[in-house]
Amino acid sequence: MARSKPARSEVQTTLRIDSNLHYWLRQYALQHRTTFIGIVENVLLTWAEEQGFKSTDSVEAPQTEENPKTAP
Repeated sequence: MARSKPARSEVQTTLRIDSNLHYWLRQYALQHRTTFIGIVENVLLTWAEEQGFKSTDSVEAPQTEENPKTAP
């Protein structure tokens, strides 16, 4: 069973980063009109491509009764 809310100590640990890194990320995000998650996504995609993984621009959803938009 999944927890609905993480413990306070987990949240504090997750959000704690170096203040200089936080400042740099904020400035980079503002200059490039992106978000923190956009920066992380870009870094991960770049790393994956360097490791030989192919990046895809789209993901095809299976055609099922639950997903009528993709059904023929």
